[in-house]
Amino acid sequence: MLERVRASSAPKGSSISRNCGLTAYPVDVVDTTGAGDVFHGAYALAIGAGLDVRNAMAFSAATAAMKCATPAAATEFTTSTSVLHS
Repeated sequence: MLERVRASSAPKGSSISRNCGLTAYPVDVVDTTGAGDVFHGAYALAIGAGLDVRNAMAFSAATAAMKCATPAAATEFTTSTSVLHS
């Protein structure tokens, strides 16, 4: 049995199960390529680092938003520190 379900909905934000959701961070979108991958990777990183689910979701949403503000083929992206201080 699943304890929680996590989903992302591109510009609409993300949700955890049915009763917990976060809105997307507003950014000037340059390219959305890879945003879902970045979101899920950031979530895994955040959970592995000990964040609770809600804070991991917020971290993931912020990271994906920052990705959307950069070109798809960017050779540099960001660090977890830059996401936390944005």
